[in-house]
Amino acid sequence: MRIDPTAAVAPERLERSIDISAGAVRFNVPQNDLLARAWRRLQFNLDAINNRWNQWVLGYGPERQAQFLQNLGLSIKDWRQPAWVFLVIVGVIVAVIAAWVLIPRRRPSDPVVRIYHTFCRKLARRGLKKADHETAGDFARRVKLQHPELGEQTDRITALYAHLRYAGKGSNKQLLQFKQYVVEFRP
Repeated sequence: MRIDPTAAVAPERLERSIDISAGAVRFNVPQNDLLARAWRRLQFNLDAINNRWNQWVLGYGPERQAQFLQNLGLSIKDWRQPAWVFLVIVGVIVAVIAAWVLIPRRRPSDPVVRIYHTFCRKLARRGLKKADHETAGDFARRVKLQHPELGEQTDRITALYAHLRYAGKGSNKQLLQFKQYVVEFRP
């Protein structure tokens, strides 16, 4: 039994003209319309971009490579020359990255952090090294547990550090007082 599927389609869709060439459904628009001209211009530009891609990327062979290098001022006749240049460039990049990773960073620019690091170095000389994951408060509690005699000074320094660092801008007087506490601290 044969069935006609056109009965299930809305009548207004049957009356509109469509172009089904190239596997895409395109509705016909008047050719003099501003929108149609803009659409055509966009299609031409996309075709031009696709053509450049095909020429430069897909068609990039030894001849085009030699021409490109000649335009850069390099006349390379053997494949070993560019290989060495490539290796040197990669080596320089790896050396720069390694130096950036391995060379110690400058001291922190924040004076509060610099002063607190001085406090931590003093405690590290006594065997109390601050762990990277440890907050200032946790570190102070650990110092007090291991050396109760340092508890009062450690609490005072840590409280002032937390205030200056996290409670907003402290005064210069508070910063000088913080620095003085750390200078006077003798673990």
